[in-house]
Amino acid sequence: MPTKEAVFTAIFFAIVTVSAISLAISTLNYVDFYRAIEALSLTVLDVSPSIGQNSAKIDLTFAIVNPTRYTGLSLREFSYVLYFDADGELIYVCWRTNSYREQPLPIGPFSNITFQNSIDLDLSQESTKSFIKFYENHTESVKWALKCNGIFLTFIGELTVPLNALFFS
Repeated sequence: MPTKEAVFTAIFFAIVTVSAISLAISTLNYVDFYRAIEALSLTVLDVSPSIGQNSAKIDLTFAIVNPTRYTGLSLREFSYVLYFDADGELIYVCWRTNSYREQPLPIGPFSNITFQNSIDLDLSQESTKSFIKFYENHTESVKWALKCNGIFLTFIGELTVPLNALFFS
């Protein structure tokens, strides 16, 4: 039968081993944090304009991507501006902010968050008029630019990360 000393020694080594493994996992995740912040990306999946007699709308689908193994990022808020390229000049289309302050959206390792927004354009704005005129002449080859600022919750607090993407329709 093992002595009390042998039992306590075994328990002590088990606790030390579990603590060392836990610390190693946390340290590796911490090291991945900086790589994850640099690697976060924005991908535009689809931009579908719909122009009518008395309305103009754009259906926009995009994703914020974490291509790393880091765990611990949550999206609290993001703002984006959508532009179209009119022969080398970026023309403003719209600006939006989505907030998830009550319940931030976690972005797990090797995953993304996809957003689908339907944007009704103001027909009285000059940028909308410019877009409609340009789109009527270039329906098959529009270059879009999406510029986004994401506010992420991390172990160091809130962190604003700028993200940009281009899309050709």
